[in-house]
Amino acid sequence: VMQIPAYDPNYSHDVSSAGIVYINPLANLFDFVLGMSAAFLWGKYSTAIKLDTTIGSIMELVAVCITLAAMYFTGFAFLLSGWIGTAGSAYVQHQGSTLFFAILISIMALQSGFISRFMQNRVFVLLGEASYAIFLFHQLLLRFYVANTDRFNFLPASVLYGAFWAVLLLLSLSALFLIERPARKFIMTVIPIKGTISTV
Repeated sequence: VMQIPAYDPNYSHDVSSAGIVYINPLANLFDFVLGMSAAFLWGKYSTAIKLDTTIGSIMELVAVCITLAAMYFTGFAFLLSGWIGTAGSAYVQHQGSTLFFAILISIMALQSGFISRFMQNRVFVLLGEASYAIFLFHQLLLRFYVANTDRFNFLPASVLYGAFWAVLLLLSLSALFLIERPARKFIMTVIPIKGTISTV
């Protein structure tokens, strides 16, 4: 199982390590549970944590640096394929920094430092709300591009990169305003929830 071949755009319908350990919802079960656990612990203990701006800022900066380092080093997970197989290395590459992101988000949610306060800007809050749609659409756009690379060869890389983000944000924000928010409003109307829900 660990030697499942990597994704090949020429055989996009075949089983691949990316499909099994990255796209497959079951492979993301740990990530989902980790996220819910982090949210539960934050909701339970956050009010008891009091940090001044200096300590909060240092913690945020350290968390950002560690998370970026984790993202960088997991990019070399293919070097481990001889020990953990192609599927194992694909999993580490895509999900190896999950724990660090959970810690980073929990620290940022305390809103004690300069970075988290800067992130309270409406633009960043809106992007945060659209982040799930970005997660859903980005892979579709990447797969479409990989399968049709020849059609875009005449465009400079900078134009392609800008176009990718423009289309991705357009689709994601459209989904947020036309699907997610109306659906959330409908659900909360049908199933009233006691208390208030704050956007972190």
